Amino acid sequence: MARQLDALRDWLAASPDACNGYAPVWGGPAPLGSVTVKPLIPERMALPPRGASFELANWLPEPERSNFLSPRRIRRRDEPAAPRSRVHAPNWPKVLEKFDDSRILMLAREEDVPRDGYGRIPRHGAFGLEKDADFDRVIIARVPSNSLELPGKLAGSLLPHGCQTCEKVLGPSEDWVFEVDDLRDFYPSCATSYEHALSTPIGPAMPASALEGTAALADARRLEAARATTPEPRSVDCLQSSGRGGGIADSQPAAAHDSSRKVDLDRVMHFMSQTHVPKVSPARSARRADRWQPCIKSLSMGHLRAVDWAQLGHSNFLRAHGGLMDTEVLLYRASVPRAPCWDGVMIDDRVTMREAPRGSKLGESPQAAAAVAAYLRHGLEAKASKRVRDAVETEFWGAHVHGAEGWTRVSDDGLRRPVGASLALCELGAVSVTFGGACGACGQSRCSTGGVR
Repeated sequence: MARQLDALRDWLAASPDACNGYAPVWGGPAPLGSVTVKPLIPERMALPPRGASFELANWLPEPERSNFLSPRRIRRRDEPAAPRSRVHAPNWPKVLEKFDDSRILMLAREEDVPRDGYGRIPRHGAFGLEKDADFDRVIIARVPSNSLELPGKLAGSLLPHGCQTCEKVLGPSEDWVFEVDDLRDFYPSCATSYEHALSTPIGPAMPASALEGTAALADARRLEAARATTPEPRSVDCLQSSGRGGGIADSQPAAAHDSSRKVDLDRVMHFMSQTHVPKVSPARSARRADRWQPCIKSLSMGHLRAVDWAQLGHSNFLRAHGGLMDTEVLLYRASVPRAPCWDGVMIDDRVTMREAPRGSKLGESPQAAAAVAAYLRHGLEAKASKRVRDAVETEFWGAHVHGAEGWTRVSDDGLRRPVGASLALCELGAVSVTFGGACGACGQSRCSTGGVR
């Protein structure tokens, strides 16, 4: 405890802005998390070299697989008017080129894009958030389409939590060693279907002249030419259900649909009638004949069900490759495992925790080695710079854990600002004894100095 307090004192001395974000803001509410929205600058956009490379749908059980491939299934029946969102970019065509370089840009005719209850395209905005000195995270503000869809609420039963490490009990001759893997650009690496991409239009429609030379425009023209010579099929694949149960235990890829299965034509016609296609005059159609609506064909981090699908798909992927076994999987709403090995994943962060003789190393576990090899075969990559093996002290899932000394607390980043703000209030002399006692109790509960030995 004394060592941790000394380290905290050093952090506060080195961080004079530790209390920033806690001061009152006049004229409006305080900014959420003191996050500053930035315009998208193509040279600073953090995107994978090759996005949409992982077939997430193959690892989703029904009915989530069909919901993922065909978002019409989760549309609200009343279909309200979608709110507006804007693009923050001084050079939008160059931003689209950057999306195209990463292969996550798709182009569609405006007539093909689903509408809100007033017949308008729910176009999404985009902006940047600082990632480091060189790059910005790309955020798709998917609020318009989210307002038209129903939430899934699956993640709560599938996610672990860092505070669960407080429940580990170690013997006097045992250490707890950790393995950590963090996937690179997991969300933009998850490919979606054509219909799913249509539900994520971004920015205004663009003339073809501004998109010449992009792979997305070439693909869109090929698809349009193929449609002109191919009759429309009478069956809708997304309405067929394999009847498989959902959940983490369903770890095999979803089976292909049986094309011989009978489709209810009344249901198909009702399904197709839900699409709002505005009537366009011939003259207006001629003027817009060469305009394209940009869409994103990878899983958007801002999607209403993004966490559900990412967590479920990654969990089933790991289970198919020897991980997250029933006796070892860590889930927040379940009892902690009794096995010597705990195994959990939070979206793109996978952690294994193993008991080891005091002072010894175990080497890489079979489940961690199998997952790293499988990632590369399926279009994913674990960051080598963030890979942790045989560590007794590390941070993950918002927790800082020491498996040799036997303690768990909140991570360093989560500890500095609230403690700094509390100390600043104390220095002002405006803190009562009752308030100070409440802060101490909260620290004991949230920072959790007890637990693992």
